Amino acid sequence: MIRAWDYITIFVGVFMGLLPLLHVRRMVKESSSRGQSSAAVFLGIVSSSVWLVYGIGHELLVIILTSSTVLLTQAVWLITILVFRERQSGQG
Repeated sequence: MIRAWDYITIFVGVFMGLLPLLHVRRMVKESSSRGQSSAAVFLGIVSSSVWLVYGIGHELLVIILTSSTVLLTQAVWLITILVFRERQSGQG
């Protein structure tokens, strides 16, 4: 059952989960992943995965939706970092 506060939590969690896309946008605009830590993003993916498993195991829709959003955006962030690192290493 979804309660009123759950909707607010879902909105805030999804909104916060989408914030890494600002980093992705900047990397694409600058064609560089300089200053981006792939290790930190990877740890975020691990953490989000653990929360997702927890949410699924306890059937908590709020955690499932927010963790899925964070996991997806962090995966895009990490892939973008790796793509630009590969391009930069190929140039030098």
